[in-house]
Amino acid sequence: MAPRRRSNTGFIGVRQRAAGHFASEITAGGVRVWLGTFYTKEAARAYDVAAWRFGRSRHELNFREIDTTEADEKFMARWRRDHPGDVAATRAFWKEKQAYRRERRAGKRQRIL
Repeated sequence: MAPRRRSNTGFIGVRQRAAGHFASEITAGGVRVWLGTFYTKEAARAYDVAAWRFGRSRHELNFREIDTTEADEKFMARWRRDHPGDVAATRAFWKEKQAYRRERRAGKRQRIL
């Protein structure tokens, strides 16, 4: 497997804008979730928190050695407060995906019977 490509910042999911700010986003299930614009490379930490929440493994994180605990909870609470639209879109996506899986399983059961 080819090594994961990183942006010019050296972090996954982070790119630097012309003004010097750092933008962070993550893609989950074909849906792009905007994490925000940051003044520092804290954007990489925002990506890690979101990736951890989406169930990504540690080797897909920027900071593998950092424990994802209380600091992440505080950050995610702030992110959910600042970006309610993204939170709603993410929840809607997972709800729709779950409904699709249930329908698919039900269809397979009917074919077997």
